[in-house]
Amino acid sequence: MSAVANRYPAPARAIEGVPVPAASQWLRDAMRYIADPHPNVGFEPERIAPGVREEAGRALIAIDRVLRPATEDDWRAFVAPLRSLPQAPTTAASLALAISGFTFAMNDVPAAALTIDRSREASRSLRFWPSPAELDSILRPATDALKRERRLLDAVAKAPTATTRAAPTEAERAHITAGFASLQAELRARAAEKPRTEAKPSHLNHNQLRAAYAGIDTDAARTRLAALEGRSE
Repeated sequence: MSAVANRYPAPARAIEGVPVPAASQWLRDAMRYIADPHPNVGFEPERIAPGVREEAGRALIAIDRVLRPATEDDWRAFVAPLRSLPQAPTTAASLALAISGFTFAMNDVPAAALTIDRSREASRSLRFWPSPAELDSILRPATDALKRERRLLDAVAKAPTATTRAAPTEAERAHITAGFASLQAELRARAAEKPRTEAKPSHLNHNQLRAAYAGIDTDAARTRLAALEGRSE
């Protein structure tokens, strides 16, 4: 039972600290296979279990929600603790301008990546109010990992399925039959060009028999040789 139960989705899952929809073991296996296929074999559709493509399609819908780009309100909440850093904006207008800059420069950063833990990390690691480049170095690992997850899910969802060969048509059957008939005719023609010959036995003459028995040192050979000698005398 435990082996079967382990195939079902886990209660929770996270990528770089960002909660994402749970995935079955079958889907995780398919994603690993898509990410690192055998270089000498090529893609094998049967390696993706039945129903996994559909599960990947549902997961795509969910992870697209996770990848929703951060809005200005999301950035405002994320950088609020950073206003204690030196050179932080001191007026509402300058803060709005800075937040607008983050939103524009990092328009691919999902709101889900703007966690309180990363805000704490920024507060600890930054000496001054950050530039977009400095914040991007903190947020990029999670952003790229989530994007990679989406690419793998999309590849599994769109993976080709194993197809079976359709039954041959009447025209194909006729073509195959004609091919066999042509081959049989060719083989019969070759056989007619080279008639079989039967092997004929080769008999030794009197002198050949005498020489043969003379070279064999056995009683039977000597007896036969003596008979031949007597016959020749």
